[in-house]
Amino acid sequence: MQHRGKSHKQTPPPVPSRVITRRAPRSTEVQSVIAQHQAHCKFERLSERTTRFYLDACRSLEGYMQGAGCPPDLNEFQPDDLRGYMSYLRECGLSEGSVLAHLRGIRAMWGWAVKDDLLRETPFSRVRLPKNPKRIMPALQPGQFEQLLSAAKAHPRYPLRNLALLTTMFDTGVRVSELVGLELEHIDWDGGQLRVLGKGNKERRVPAGKGALRSLHRYVHRERMPSRETETRVFLNKFREPLAVTGVQQELEYLAGKAGMTRADCTPHTFRRGFAVQYLRNGGDVFQLQQILGHESLEMTRRYVRYLDEDLKNAHTRNSPVDLLGKAK
Repeated sequence: MQHRGKSHKQTPPPVPSRVITRRAPRSTEVQSVIAQHQAHCKFERLSERTTRFYLDACRSLEGYMQGAGCPPDLNEFQPDDLRGYMSYLRECGLSEGSVLAHLRGIRAMWGWAVKDDLLRETPFSRVRLPKNPKRIMPALQPGQFEQLLSAAKAHPRYPLRNLALLTTMFDTGVRVSELVGLELEHIDWDGGQLRVLGKGNKERRVPAGKGALRSLHRYVHRERMPSRETETRVFLNKFREPLAVTGVQQELEYLAGKAGMTRADCTPHTFRRGFAVQYLRNGGDVFQLQQILGHESLEMTRRYVRYLDEDLKNAHTRNSPVDLLGKAK
């Protein structure tokens, strides 16, 4: 006769009590808030240039607060303190555009801090900011572009690289950071497009004309000699390493001198503006231009329409109803 052993139920292990950890209150002193905002910028993978812009603007405010005897706690920073900072920037000789740029950087940090429940409110809601002066910045003209091409052809070293640099910038309107980041596999030779990485690490495709692609092809196959076979960046410097933004700026400054142009008329952004203006002059659509330039808002692209005032004036001169009526008589 078999005896069944007693069944022993296994009791599950006790559920550990939930440990609630409370985050220590974060400091609202200006130095700490700046550091926390910088960490946020890196977490969001903002560009190094944008992150640095915020840092420089906010450190300027920190320096002012220390000198003016403001409390370090940003929750104690009042609208009158902000007005005092604006006056301080003007006394330092900054233009209205530069003052506004500083304030935008600080306002971005403050907006993040309020949204993140770090600060109670922003003083910007009660302070009227200066208006952005509507200055028309230089845009590269076709005649200037031809002068630069002639200077590049006469360049004793790297003439094909410089021709490719100039034609790519003027034909596509890419940012200089996008230009130096261009890799070989990003060139669609058959489709006539460049794949670039823009602000916020957003990738987009930019159309390129036959002339620009031809210049790129000649440089890549005849002159480009990388220091190592695995190098994928298109544009290289004299050390056969990837060309930096400062390298492009220095090369443009050199070519501008050879072409008899001022430094201000030959910067990477004058090429970008020049492309946009010529694109619109040649009948391009402003909505398509927005996509090509990688602008998030149409308002940013519409700025280039202001460059067409002279075109509108000339068109009116040719087609003035009253003047034409007088000629008819």
